[in-house]
Amino acid sequence: MDNPESLFSRVFKGRYYRNGTPLDPIKSYSPSYGWQSIVSARPLVNKGLIKRVGSGSSTSVWDDPWIPASRRGQQKETIHFYPHLRVRDIMTPEKSTWNLPLLKQLFDGSDVSLIMGIPTSQRDTPDSWGWFYTKTGRYTAKSGYMIAQEDMDGDNMVQFGPDVRRLQAQAWKVPCTQKLQHFLWQILTGCISVGACLRSRGIQTDPQCMRCGMAAETINHMVLNVLRPYRFGLYPQSQQLSTGFQQKVSSRIWHTYSGIYRTMIGGRCILG
Repeated sequence: MDNPESLFSRVFKGRYYRNGTPLDPIKSYSPSYGWQSIVSARPLVNKGLIKRVGSGSSTSVWDDPWIPASRRGQQKETIHFYPHLRVRDIMTPEKSTWNLPLLKQLFDGSDVSLIMGIPTSQRDTPDSWGWFYTKTGRYTAKSGYMIAQEDMDGDNMVQFGPDVRRLQAQAWKVPCTQKLQHFLWQILTGCISVGACLRSRGIQTDPQCMRCGMAAETINHMVLNVLRPYRFGLYPQSQQLSTGFQQKVSSRIWHTYSGIYRTMIGGRCILG
């Protein structure tokens, strides 16, 4: 969006949004994997996108997120009289400051204070897009991940009795190898590529357990129901783990996971 003349932008614009922007809800009958990824990330991007005011000529007062903190102006009754109002229209003719009397007519007092804090430029600087959650205004994978993680916590995508973050921290304190600690952390976070997790992410795969064929392939099922029979030799010899070392590792995983499982409040653990 900041560099519409780049090869990437021109290719996608020519195919998917010739008369719009990447943020418009445009449907495509044969989308590529890259475009599907952009569309899936659109709700997250919209939460942190903010318009940086330059000349104000390309920023809509009512539709674009340009006010800091609130990120959007209050839509009052005046929107019906000025639906196409631009930010440049609420500046003084010299564009050296904001038109305070007009701001008081259009916005609430709290928004007026925020707008007055936005610096104006006498130069004809074009408006630009920025990211609200970093000081530099540039999107970073870290800031995007933090916002997505907050949404996951709010939607209870991974459900635990107590706070799952406390259990994740305990995974790194288990007396075992670092690879096993990381695997245990993945179990507690729900980052294992079992059938149920893959299906929840839109990947068409068989949700049934490939080992027993009797239940859905969830993390709980794989760790508590599949590894445990391996440990006690309940599966046929042809299906058992190939070496004693692997049996020892699977036994340790089951002991560690079930030990933490028993410490949780109510003993309830639901992972994809």
